[in-house]
Amino acid sequence: SSTRHIPHRYYPERPHNACTANTSLSMSSWNCRGLNCSEPYLKHLSVTSDIILVQEHWLWPFELHKLSSVLCDFSAYGISDSRLNESSSLHRGCGGVAILWRNSLSVNPLPLKVKSDRICAVEVVLTSHSTPKIVIFNVYAPSSDADMANFSECMLALEEEINRLHHAIPIVIAGDFNAHLGTLAGPRGSGAPNLRGYTLKEFIDRNHLFVASHSSTSSGPSYTYHSGKATSTVDYIIINQSSCGLLASCKGLPDHPLNISDHLPLELSFQSISSESAPNPPTSKVHWKKAISSGAVLKYAQALDECVHQYLDTPLESVNHLDEEIEAVCNATHSVSGCTLPICTATHEKKHEFFNDQQLKHLCKVSKSSWSKWKSAGKPCDGILLDQKCSNKAQPPQSCKGSVPTRKH
Repeated sequence: SSTRHIPHRYYPERPHNACTANTSLSMSSWNCRGLNCSEPYLKHLSVTSDIILVQEHWLWPFELHKLSSVLCDFSAYGISDSRLNESSSLHRGCGGVAILWRNSLSVNPLPLKVKSDRICAVEVVLTSHSTPKIVIFNVYAPSSDADMANFSECMLALEEEINRLHHAIPIVIAGDFNAHLGTLAGPRGSGAPNLRGYTLKEFIDRNHLFVASHSSTSSGPSYTYHSGKATSTVDYIIINQSSCGLLASCKGLPDHPLNISDHLPLELSFQSISSESAPNPPTSKVHWKKAISSGAVLKYAQALDECVHQYLDTPLESVNHLDEEIEAVCNATHSVSGCTLPICTATHEKKHEFFNDQQLKHLCKVSKSSWSKWKSAGKPCDGILLDQKCSNKAQPPQSCKGSVPTRKH
């Protein structure tokens, strides 16, 4: 292949912060087909998305500063296509990937250097949480008219970066892969996969990944690209097993009047990433009768199998990582059950009287009275008052042993 130029990268200068407690993350991935014409829809996406992954921004190296000005409250990190250089004869830009994030998140993603102008990656640091960071990859694979060797080269560069990370670190890989997985994508996939789809599937299985955008718990349109005559799926959000415990939802967004691209965006939401103590939620349990009658049990079993089976098959690197793996599996199981199974919640707003027994009420009153007299006398260590307090205190429990509690109506 031809000699590759060093990718042009834009690094914003901002003070370093970290994602604080009680923070949830929502991100979207969209092939905008040119940033200059996509500002209206990007503003629409920014209403609900904290992080936006953009493919094909078409910006030249000297235009990358536009990434931080297209949305007034967002910063950005982007890469230009290596073909856009001083000797280029192209009349307009091409390719390019970028990641934009909301400034108010107290998140300053750390850009990671990748040996490809088709991939940009950031590391989001999380404080006050058992998960120290999340690594996000934004991918724009070579178009379908490019050689298969170029596609394989892109996947190889991505795999090299993944292998450098510990498998317990949550990873999100999103973008336009220009590959059709078809039914290999998951329960919501359709059609026969193409050659690139088979290659992408091998990459997913080899690295123990999971196509979140087409799982049984995802929603929205199942296609991501429309040519005017037909639709297909070439955009995906792929996560590793460590991300399953944080996953709240993943869906495809429907077409919108402001979306002038031929691609539909995908959206991923992570649960609240906080380790600080929070008020205890109402006691809840699975409504199994409803789950069985509605068929949710089957969805739960399928989603659970998708989420954890590859993780359980992964060889344990060392005993030191055992706790991390157990926690990741437990989080994934909890997340899947919360997304698929109906919950019956028992609130405790009012405390009911369970005993309607006049004798028991009298004994409790006598016990409290004797305790008050003993306390008023200075809590003596012996004497009649102490004996009366101890004796009367034992009467109510003894009375309950032979009685059957009745609820007041």
